[in-house]
Amino acid sequence: MFVFGGHGQSNHLMCNGARAYTCWNGVTCDATLAAKRISEAVFEFIASLPDFDPTILALLQDEAGQRQISRNQRLREIDRHLERLAREEARLVEAIKRGDSLDSLVAALRELHAERGSLEHERNRSQEELPPPVELPSSDRIRRDVCFALQDLALESMEFADCMRQMIPKIIVYPVRLCDGGQPVLRAKFEINLASYLPAAHQLPSLIGQLRCERTVDLFDMPQRAAYRKQVIALRDQGLTEQEVARELGLTVTATQRAAALHRMMIELGLTDPYVPLVEPPQNDTRLRRHRHKRYRPRPDDQEDAA
Repeated sequence: MFVFGGHGQSNHLMCNGARAYTCWNGVTCDATLAAKRISEAVFEFIASLPDFDPTILALLQDEAGQRQISRNQRLREIDRHLERLAREEARLVEAIKRGDSLDSLVAALRELHAERGSLEHERNRSQEELPPPVELPSSDRIRRDVCFALQDLALESMEFADCMRQMIPKIIVYPVRLCDGGQPVLRAKFEINLASYLPAAHQLPSLIGQLRCERTVDLFDMPQRAAYRKQVIALRDQGLTEQEVARELGLTVTATQRAAALHRMMIELGLTDPYVPLVEPPQNDTRLRRHRHKRYRPRPDDQEDAA
């Protein structure tokens, strides 16, 4: 499970599989940085949430209305069934009074009582869940509700963590590294679901789909050659020399050369992202040796794990 904030005295996160030697890597990430990056992704999605199209709202109104009609129909079916059971119960009671086949009649009466109890439970639940006349919230209302829930909460607080877990039930964390080498780092993939802030009456499939999105964020700070790669290439394309690019960006000439070299390698490999997933231990890495430990027991799904 992902935790916003530090683990006890440590401020780094490691998956449980690494601790149990079922993962081949023990890469960690800074917990505060991870919480900050994931929180920023949530706030960006909230800010970009568009207003619902009037046509979509009309469809949602129809969908909600159909759900209410279906519930009313089911309630009528349950009432008819309960009436039939009441008549059957009265018949069985009269048969018992007459002394007819007592054992079989009592068994039938028990089955009838069980069926009636099940139907009454379903009826009560359906009545409680029956939605009021549908007034769908606007996206602006949803934005306000979510922001209100998060306001004044410290990033490291358990209250903030609880709010985040409500919107992000699961986070998949997996190792990546630059295509030209370097130490493995962690990247997170997760789904943001703002539908959890909707009242039960508004939990409609069409509306829920509008309030979900998938995001991938880096749980690390890029080195200079990756962080400035696009800017270096853009300035070089404008005709600036290495020295001019370095002065413009406040870098050393060596740093701009490394950024350009990384870009050339990406082109050679046909990549648009300088980071590539690590699905097995790098053969040339002398630090990632957990998979060589005698306690290591790989799992079929150890290529990605929930932190």
